[in-house]
Parts: sequence; C-alpha cells; structure tokens
Amino acid sequence: MKKLLVTTFAFLVLSAAVANAQDPDFQTGLQQFNAKQFEAAAETFRKITLKEPANDAAFFNYGLSLFNLRKYKESLPPFAKAAQISAKVAKYHEYVGRANLLINDFTSAAAAFWDELLIEPNNFNANYFLGYSLYKAKQYPDAEKYTREAIRIDPKHATAKINLGMILNGQKRYKDAVAPLTEAIKLNPDLSDAHFNLGNAYYNQNLYAESIPYYERSAVLSPKSALVFAYLGDAYLNTKQNQRAVETYKKSIALDAKEVVAQLGLGLAYMNLKNFAGVRTQIAVLQVLDAEKAKDLQARAEKAGMPAQ
Repeated sequence: MKKLLVTTFAFLVLSAAVANAQDPDFQTGLQQFNAKQFEAAAETFRKITLKEPANDAAFFNYGLSLFNLRKYKESLPPFAKAAQISAKVAKYHEYVGRANLLINDFTSAAAAFWDELLIEPNNFNANYFLGYSLYKAKQYPDAEKYTREAIRIDPKHATAKINLGMILNGQKRYKDAVAPLTEAIKLNPDLSDAHFNLGNAYYNQNLYAESIPYYERSAVLSPKSALVFAYLGDAYLNTKQNQRAVETYKKSIALDAKEVVAQLGLGLAYMNLKNFAGVRTQIAVLQVLDAEKAKDLQARAEKAGMPAQ
C-alpha cells in the first residue's frame, strides 16, 4: 500500500506583542502577555479596541492573545481587522493565515500568506507557510515552488526540507523526495517526521529494506505514534520478517486499537505464519473498523489455505 504523508508544520513563537509605548493600558496588556497571562491580556486588548477602533496593534495583540490560548477561530476577526487597518504590515496577514491553517481552512490561509508575500517577497515565513497551505490544499506544483523559495532564503531550515519531501511524495516523485529528506536529517537527526517520510519515499519505491532503518528511527523518536509502528510493521512484512511484523503491529494496536493499517497487517502476518486462528480474529476486528479490509483479508487468507469453518 502507498504510505500516507506525515504533515510537519512548525509554528514560530512570537516573542513579544506589538507595543504602543505611551499607552498605560497597552503596557498592562503587554505585561500580561509576556507573563503568559493570555486571558487577562486578551481582555485588556479587547477593551482597548473598543475605545480605539483604529488601533491596529491592539487588534493584533488581542488576536495574538487568543491565538496563544489556542482559540484560533476566535483570533481571526481581530487579526483580520488589524490587517484591514494597516494592510501593509506583513505580520498581520501572516497571523490571519496561521489561524486559518489551524482551523483547516487552507484556501483562506493561502490567500493571507499570498498577501504577506506581496508585501515582503523575500520573507521566509510567507513562502514557507504559503507552500504548506498549498500542500494541504493538494496544489502540489505551486506548493513546491514556494517551499523551494523558502529553502533558497534559508537553506538550513530542516522543516522546510521535510515539507519539500512531503510535497514530492505527494506527487509520487519518491526518488526526488529522498534528497531533501536526507538533508533534513543531516541538519537535525532528531526530527521524527524526516525519518518517517524518508521511510515512505523508499517504501513507495518498493525498497522495503531501505525503508526500515528510517521507520525504526522514527519509532524511537515518536514512541507513541501508532502510525509509525504500523508502517514499520508493513516494512517488516514486505521483507518477510513476519514475526517481527507481528510484534510491531501489536505495539501499534496497543497505542491505537483503531489503527486499520496495523490491524490488517497483523492479519496478513498471521496468514504468512499459517496462524489462521489469528487471521480470523483480525477479520472480526476489521469487520467493525473497515468491512472492505475484512473482506480483502478473508479472501487472501482463503487463497493462502485457511480452512473453511
């Protein structure tokens, strides 16, 4: 089976809110924000916006306080108002985009990052986030264009290279994906997503043995990811390491019993080991999770010699 893509998306934390130096209420809001008292800061900045409806910084900081509370949808109106008041401030458009990304409105996110890019064409974040938004919208050629531009601006940005690898995988250009993902690992060997997606790039070329070290490393770095263990199990299965596959699928299922890849793979590994009782158990599990996968497993097992009941 073709391996799914893992989404890597790094948010850059803004170190301080935008300031109005002479306004004591604004300074109070800043102090609250910098002390991570985001509820209080949001209320302070909200009140300022009521008194000063043209204060773009107050709207932005109101939105930023909500954003830090993970109230992404609620942060959009104040971010959008700040961008409306001061349309030439790139950062305002960026946060409209970021908030839209986090509520999975990729079209609106891309539009906001495009507005940022028009203001600052060499802005790394504008290119990076625009590329990512387009990737999420499955507009892979344009996603590749802007992600490559982000890498040109910052050649040592490992996460941008991971994103490029995912975009290339999304276009089934698995050989091309190997280089940026390998470079990402050289820049930061501890990025689980880089190892995982490089494993996918090899796996999808049917280079199962080559995929294993990367899946194994990803499993070490992300020991609570059921998906990583499921894909590692598939790599073992396709290299005829059936018992290792069984053990690995069980780890995946222990983390998430609804992980269909692992449940199906476990059934196939049991089939290869002629453990037909185990196969029947997996068919029963899959009948609840994915009836089509259950039928597929049963048909394959019967063809492999599973006796009728």
